[in-house]
Amino acid sequence: MTKRVFKLDLALYFLSALLFAGIASAQSGPIVWVIPSLQRVGPSDPAGTGTLAQLYAGKGEYESFQIGVHAPGSGLTNVNVTVSDLTSGAGQTISKSNIALFREQYAYVSSSSPNWGGSNQPMGAGWYPDGLIPFVDPTTGLPPLPTATLKAVPFSVGGNANQPIWVDVFVPRTAAAGLYSGTYTVTSTQGTASGSISLQVWNFTLPVKSTLKSSFLYWTAGSLAAQQELLRNKISPASVSTANQRDYCSLGFASLLAGGSRARDRGALGARRLEIRRVFSFRSETE
Repeated sequence: MTKRVFKLDLALYFLSALLFAGIASAQSGPIVWVIPSLQRVGPSDPAGTGTLAQLYAGKGEYESFQIGVHAPGSGLTNVNVTVSDLTSGAGQTISKSNIALFREQYAYVSSSSPNWGGSNQPMGAGWYPDGLIPFVDPTTGLPPLPTATLKAVPFSVGGNANQPIWVDVFVPRTAAAGLYSGTYTVTSTQGTASGSISLQVWNFTLPVKSTLKSSFLYWTAGSLAAQQELLRNKISPASVSTANQRDYCSLGFASLLAGGSRARDRGALGARRLEIRRVFSFRSETE
């Protein structure tokens, strides 16, 4: 009887050891969860649990979500994030080239915004995810130059810390309506974790040109690539050069000022009106 009890205790001990080792191994890798696009995640906030991103969009529309990456106490190194193509039950595919990934850069806010009362209270000083570092060039799809100051991946995450990833999903204007599904995967030296993407594409198409008039001014960057990025997100630059009319209008340029610094330098209202007419003339021919 004593031998049987000893053998049973020994078997339970080894079983417990194996289970504990499995749990410890699982916790040594990344913990991932899906975050709504309007929710901020602090560097030390508790990790969430849901791993399914549910999106709904029309054709020609962008929808976004965030992937939270939480590190165990020992941290994570050599972290990268990938996505798959999105496929429907009817065999249609939205290529993963339409999904843009960005690593969110935390910025320190040293003082709180003014408190005007009410329910929308300022959050106070602290670290907030703000800048978006693209995994690849949004225009060319190429990786960053080796000399780039900031690179999105691979990255490291300190022990018990978070790193959110911003995800933009663009629905091509030629996509078929239906329910699409795919996956995202977070890899690291310490392990791998993954989740699912569900995209419902509605049977309507957004116009190229936004009906909302907007005018966004760059202080330090007014390049063609920068202004194209604005237009992809339905925001019109404050002014553009007439040398790139085709590039701007094909993306839905709807600003009331064209000609950029050249028109302002001349200071001639007639010349500015001429450049505006050229842009609208070109647009009417292509619409």
